[in-house]
Formats: sequence, C-alpha cells, structure tokens
Amino acid sequence: MTVCVAAIAEKSTVIGVSDRMLTAGDIQFEPGQAKMWNFTSSIWALVAGDIAIQSETMKRVNIETQRRMVADPKPWLLVKDLANIYCQEFRTFRRERAEAEILSPLGLDFKSFFERQSTMHGDVVATITNKLADYDFPELLEAIFIGIDTDGPVSFPNSPWCKS
Repeated sequence: MTVCVAAIAEKSTVIGVSDRMLTAGDIQFEPGQAKMWNFTSSIWALVAGDIAIQSETMKRVNIETQRRMVADPKPWLLVKDLANIYCQEFRTFRRERAEAEILSPLGLDFKSFFERQSTMHGDVVATITNKLADYDFPELLEAIFIGIDTDGPVSFPNSPWCKS
C-alpha cells in the first residue's frame, strides 16, 4: 500500500510525503526514488497505484507542462492546471490501452470501429462498446498535486485552520 499525504501550512508552505515501496505480486522492494514528480519549481505530484501506469502518465504530464512553459513562459502554471493535464493524459493513456486490448486483436482501432459499425452485427457493436466504456486499469490509481501558485489555498469562513 502506498502512503501519500500533503498538507498546507501558513498559506505559503506545502508539505508532501510519499513512501518508496514498490510491490509486484508478492515481491516488495524499495528503490531510491520516491513516488513523487517535480514539474515546476513550485509544483509536485505524489502518486499511488501501479507505478508503470503512473510513470507513463507523469511523463506525458511533464511533456505537456514543458511544452506550455516553452510556448509561453510568463504565466505562472497553477496546481489545478497540472491536475487537469494529469486527468487529460490519464484518460488518453487509458483510451490507448483500451484500444490496444479490445480493438487491436480484432484488427480495429477507434477510427475503423466507428467507420465499420454499420456493417457489424448489432450485438457485436454493443459488446465492444460496453467493453470500451467499462475499460479501466486493474488497480486503483491516485495522484495528489501540491504546490504554491497565485491561486493560493482556499479559505473557509470560520475555519480554525485557514484564516482569510
């Protein structure tokens, strides 16, 4: 089980902690790298779940983050921007895996499946569509994005831990 926690202190300090333990079946080992990714000078992500899937997704997030910073280096990227990029890249990766596992063995990709639906038996189309719609990775995957940005933490009225 992966342990990831994050906290905000004094509105301008974030603390993130992650373990390093990797599990593959009944084998566990602890490499030197924590399950944390640094995207900008002020934004990090902590991950839990299948490290291969998370690593691929985080590589994609990093590529998109770098692309945005090179294209327009002036605006400060927000933590929520990185979280949204993660969601986009995660969905894209999951879609690619669904295509590879469900359509490819049938000699199809998404484009050919949509183009050829009208020539297929309705039950086959429904079965494939349901498999695609229900496709998910076998393990729960989670990510926490932490950082300091121009949005800052949300203040809750009358909250003992966040003062406006």
